[in-house]
Amino acid sequence: MATIVATLAGAGLRAFVWLRSRLARARADRRGSVIVEFAVVVPVFLAFACMVVEDGLLLYAQAVLDNATRDASRLIQQGRAADAASFYEKLCADVSGVIPCADLQYRVQASETRFSSLSAAVTTDGNGDMENQAYTAGGAGQYMLVQVGYKRSLFIPWIGSIGSPLGRMLVVSTCSFQNEPYR
Repeated sequence: MATIVATLAGAGLRAFVWLRSRLARARADRRGSVIVEFAVVVPVFLAFACMVVEDGLLLYAQAVLDNATRDASRLIQQGRAADAASFYEKLCADVSGVIPCADLQYRVQASETRFSSLSAAVTTDGNGDMENQAYTAGGAGQYMLVQVGYKRSLFIPWIGSIGSPLGRMLVVSTCSFQNEPYR
């Protein structure tokens, strides 16, 4: 019985020594570590790069929309946009090539007394569209609030799902001013 125990103990010792030498060699061998590090780092890097691209496109669309809103609002301020058609034409001309005109939404409000009587809150319906869309050009000397929205489809939908469950984001530009005393 003692010989059997000694044999098993010797075999166990040999197995332990063999396992320890294999582990030491595996720790020293770095051939597969690059692939593992690449597999861990690249998805995170690509996600951040995609977020930067998405934010850049969003900021570009916001800048285009801001400029178009300001230019179209100038028509109202000067009394040259008495109807919604001329206002919308100016908006479309300024955003063409970047934002589809069919996706533009607007609300133009007027007040005779003061800016505080105008509501700047943008409310949306279940589809993400602006509610209370209307056009009131106002008259000479009136206080105006112009809001133009663009429901932008996200370039990278899986990133956009973090911030917008609809896969679209409402970009809004607001301009407030007092109409000139035109006649």
